[in-house]
Amino acid sequence: TVRVTKEGRRVNVSLMISPLRDDTGRIVGASKIARDITEQRRIQQRLATQNSVTQTLADAASLFASAPGILATVCEHLEWQVGILWYVDELQGALRCADLYHVSSVSVPKLESSSRQRILLRGSGLPGRVWASARPEWIRDVAQDENLPRTQLAAAEGLHSAFGLPITLHGEVLGVMEFFSDRILEPDSGALAV
Repeated sequence: TVRVTKEGRRVNVSLMISPLRDDTGRIVGASKIARDITEQRRIQQRLATQNSVTQTLADAASLFASAPGILATVCEHLEWQVGILWYVDELQGALRCADLYHVSSVSVPKLESSSRQRILLRGSGLPGRVWASARPEWIRDVAQDENLPRTQLAAAEGLHSAFGLPITLHGEVLGVMEFFSDRILEPDSGALAV
């Protein structure tokens, strides 16, 4: 089950409840043991995602042809609501949106329209920063990030945390995957260590 802490953080919990009996065998109470399994669940989700992404890549003609499947897999397995794939347009010297996916429970028409029409320069917004550094980056709450051109759109459509991941080949960034959540999430060290 999922529980929410006093601070509002969601925690995956395994519960074991056992009856307490008196000398006659009558149930007089219960004993409950709760164990935080959040990290274990994260590891399982990452493995399932890796397997699914690997299969998607194996079945596709190119990275960008596999984009819809990869974005959907990451969003659905790792509980992100929106995924955007940006590619490096060498002629423009900028990032362009190759594809956008969102789960069916979320509607992001303004963010989608803006992302599909926008070009991002190196260092601009989350994808531009990931492109410049060639390293993953996490934003706890997009409403607090001043270097995200689409901040107001994302926040207005109920999105909070964001994560960007570079797509590299031989040290060169070919593109950036960007994900948004409708919750404020603490940075995931496992995802940032990719």
